[in-house]
Amino acid sequence: MRYQEHSPWTIDPAIVETILEYQDQQQLINNSIPITIDHAELTDEDLRDMAMQAAGQAFQNMEKYDYNQVIRDAGLSVSEPVTLTISYQVGLIGNWGDDFISYVSFPLKINLQ
Repeated sequence: MRYQEHSPWTIDPAIVETILEYQDQQQLINNSIPITIDHAELTDEDLRDMAMQAAGQAFQNMEKYDYNQVIRDAGLSVSEPVTLTISYQVGLIGNWGDDFISYVSFPLKINLQ
């Protein structure tokens, strides 16, 4: 799973970087999520289902954290309440390197105050 993009673009980049670094430290991103399936031959639908399972698991794990506290601990703040949306790619990596062979994207909405 990896970062894809965020919005709004006007938010302080240090806030986004702090959240992503925290998620990386907590092994929420840039990690592997084991998914098993009992088919010998995988179809495109199987690959998408596996990516969806991993995305669901990742989303549940990410929701548990207080990102307002994370940015406060880093000495950062927002001038007014804003909803930060960070999009991630969750996918399956093939045998040929780091490129996803099948992936889904999902957003995490964080209400910062």
